[in-house]
Amino acid sequence: MENVALDQISSEDFRMNIEEFQNLAKSKRTNHWTQLLDSGGKDGLNSGFSSNIKTKPILLSKNLLLFEITMEHNFPWYLACIYGHPRLYQRQDTWNFISQHFKSLFHSLILLCGDFNQVLLNSEKHPTLTNTILGSLHLLNLLYEFGIVDLPHTGCKFSLSGIRRGISIFEKMNKAMSSFEWSTMFPSSSCQGLPIQRSDHGPILISTKNNNHAISRPFKLESFLTLLPDFPHLIVDS
Repeated sequence: MENVALDQISSEDFRMNIEEFQNLAKSKRTNHWTQLLDSGGKDGLNSGFSSNIKTKPILLSKNLLLFEITMEHNFPWYLACIYGHPRLYQRQDTWNFISQHFKSLFHSLILLCGDFNQVLLNSEKHPTLTNTILGSLHLLNLLYEFGIVDLPHTGCKFSLSGIRRGISIFEKMNKAMSSFEWSTMFPSSSCQGLPIQRSDHGPILISTKNNNHAISRPFKLESFLTLLPDFPHLIVDS
């Protein structure tokens, strides 16, 4: 299928004209494609959709592409494609920015995916060089605020490989998460980690596989929730 290059943006606010995107999407029967590039031409977000999926862009920025998605026989839901800021001291701004826009949504059927540039637990990195995970608490607060949890994960555990201080490292930077409401609508959804081959990142493949009937899942406690300061009080109050 043909991919349509919509734009390449290097302006300071990294915003795309949403009306232009909508007009292009309506005019093409093939895939439509959005591309947002950092000023250096290296970092940014890309998203492509099959022509049989109805998409409504809500926000297009360098750290968040937010769409309303309508698939056959399903209630519309939100897709948030995320790129966490590569600099630690600016990453909190990314999470605050995302939180601000999530609060304006009409419902909480949300799927998040992308390169978060942030590990949450020691189990998401190898080797574990320190017990301190800088920046994780700010992302944890965002996930806790909107009831976001990991999709069931199979395949390759780590999505980033590199060398730091002469040591080979592996980390889980690419993630797929959803609200409880979204996972209820797609009870068979899962995320598969694919091998790291052509770059230092390995892609992830998200499957909804909605069979239109509920599938029982065992209770699962997200271990990162125990790191939140209010967690003990929440358990007692419940």
